[in-house]
Amino acid sequence: MIRKNKIATGAGMAIVLMMAFATLSQATSLNPPCPQIGFADGCDAIITLNANGTASISLTGQSAYDGDEDQLVGIINNSTSSVGTISISGSNIFGFDGDGAGEPGTGCLITSGNPYPCLSGGPFGSTGYEGPGTSFTVTDSDNGSVNFSPGLAANGGTAWFSLEEAPSTGGFTVTGVSSATPEPETWLLLGTGLIGLLVFRKKMVAACSSST
Repeated sequence: MIRKNKIATGAGMAIVLMMAFATLSQATSLNPPCPQIGFADGCDAIITLNANGTASISLTGQSAYDGDEDQLVGIINNSTSSVGTISISGSNIFGFDGDGAGEPGTGCLITSGNPYPCLSGGPFGSTGYEGPGTSFTVTDSDNGSVNFSPGLAANGGTAWFSLEEAPSTGGFTVTGVSSATPEPETWLLLGTGLIGLLVFRKKMVAACSSST
């Protein structure tokens, strides 16, 4: 009898653990590096910056996060340099109309019964379309830049943001990639090294002069 109770208790704990794991799995994005927002289980489109300097864009098959016509975009930096800015172009992708993925409540604006929680913690920028650590420099509704602060780390750094228009093949293209500006600490180390080099050179010149 005691053994049966132990088995039953063990089975109950196993079921609880499985349920907890299922809940955790549902809350985790199926298409990183984007979170689960609105009607999208993560990124609608993923930009990959490749080690050879090229950029590729892939679609995940997710629905527009707002249930209508906006896209959640992730970026993965597989290059060997930190990236500060990417330039992108596409029809009306910067024609922001107030329902960005970084705006709390997005995904609950158009229809009721949304199966996933809306985003909390935003907005991350003035337009509401920015993700954490991102900002936009908009040239016009078809052209602009996405800026990363701090720079998108080399060899696997990620970020996310959102754009107008539904995800589609050829919906936008990456037209340029710029390396990140060195952080102040990097400039300090560089400056310290140069000063040390100058001091060493001055000592060498003085030593040579005294020997003659």
